[in-house]
Amino acid sequence: MDDPFYNPVEVEVLGLLIGEGVDFVIVGGAAVQYHGYERPREDLDVLIRPSIANALCFANAMARTVPAYPFTSEDLEKIAGGSFEWAPRNAHHSGIHFLGHIGGVTYEEARASAVLAVCRGLQIPILSLGHLIASKRERDEAKDRADIIALGQLV
Repeated sequence: MDDPFYNPVEVEVLGLLIGEGVDFVIVGGAAVQYHGYERPREDLDVLIRPSIANALCFANAMARTVPAYPFTSEDLEKIAGGSFEWAPRNAHHSGIHFLGHIGGVTYEEARASAVLAVCRGLQIPILSLGHLIASKRERDEAKDRADIIALGQLV
């Protein structure tokens, strides 16, 4: 699948992330869809590189959304340390989930092997199939096991 980002709000936020120089990788259900398993997804999971510079870029991107999301210095420290999960709390952006880490894969591994998908002119890094399966194995919930089986059949 060439364009797993069919929601215009997702594309808008991804464009802001790219525009502000945020280092990120798409994980979760959108990555599953990209790699060929067509299944519904609940949200867009975005893995953010844990660093202070990237946390500042992320805060700048979120400050450009409507409504804007201000971050405190404590929030920035959590983002920089990789110990955060955050989802905007309004109806417009509620389907986007930002993560500081995922199981089974470091950010550096995820980014180094990411596949670039082109979506409406944006180059979006997507978690590689191998790392997607590794993260699903680590998580080991029913949905993750079903994803592993389906993705394994596509290889």
